Amino acid sequence: MSDTEKTVFISYRRSVSAFIARAVFQDLRYNGFDVFMDVESIDAGAFDTVILNQIAARAHFLVVLTPGAVERCAEPGDWLRREIEHAMVLERNIVPLMVNNFDFREAEKYLTGNLQTLSRYNALHVPHDYFEEAMSRLRTRFLKAVPGQIEITPPPTSEQPVVQQKIAEAENQPAPSEAELSAEQLYDRGHRKWEAKQYEDAIEDCTEAIRLNPRFAEAHNRRGTAYMGQADYPKAILDFDAAITLEPDYTAAYFNRGVAQAALGKYDGALTDYHSALRLNPLLTQAYYSRALARITKRDYRGAMSDYGKYLDLGGGEVFGNRVEVLEAIAALKDRWQG
Repeated sequence: MSDTEKTVFISYRRSVSAFIARAVFQDLRYNGFDVFMDVESIDAGAFDTVILNQIAARAHFLVVLTPGAVERCAEPGDWLRREIEHAMVLERNIVPLMVNNFDFREAEKYLTGNLQTLSRYNALHVPHDYFEEAMSRLRTRFLKAVPGQIEITPPPTSEQPVVQQKIAEAENQPAPSEAELSAEQLYDRGHRKWEAKQYEDAIEDCTEAIRLNPRFAEAHNRRGTAYMGQADYPKAILDFDAAITLEPDYTAAYFNRGVAQAALGKYDGALTDYHSALRLNPLLTQAYYSRALARITKRDYRGAMSDYGKYLDLGGGEVFGNRVEVLEAIAALKDRWQG
């Protein structure tokens, strides 16, 4: 196998699949593969070009898919989505790693646009109980050959120091513990139960995931949304508070806390949370819609119209099927504002 054939990029959702991705990274490095995996959240800013250049510099592209990993892929600008789409454009050897009973049929609503074709790639199931066997199959079958006509583009020399730093950071991570891997597994099971509106079971799984990994911010966030499903907004807010304490830039937790505060009639707090969510992610479509509703309660009709307009500009009306309803709301608000 040539050096090129042993170059791999690992793409994953850091908030929910960091430990299983780390296990894959360590197995491949141990077996002589040249692997790049970023261990910090660099979804924007100075490093995006470095990351995209690493996809271009490697023959194989592994994407770790778990039940909770693809939920945000439907959002404009989602970084996991960008990585996958870039690998598709470059025609890399894309191998979806299906973890924790990931099911493409359940993920269809999130895999829009070009990502609809992801299920056509040759995927590998990676069960926790048979991890070593799955890795052996990955190395000997899925990473054996480079697609024809693939063009490897070496990154600029100026990027080498940061690339080597990132690889060293990944190498220096300790091996994931059984508790950490089990916490991710429980989270994913809880996520599937939340999707099925089995909120009590989702709460139970997320609670156990938090016990195993007390710093699991995403499990707090998911448990909070399960409490919202039960209309227990005070408990939901406590979980969103915990998630934000653990991850101060956690966009979804701010947005969800805003929704919970609005449900309790705390519109000032809701507006503050929506502002925070949109500061972190100006493309978060639902936050514009929710902020418009909160602004209406404060008689800020001009601000509400602006938010509804941004929601439509970002395609929210098409995604959520309420374009006509929002246009009618804008017309009604215009009458109020001018009146």
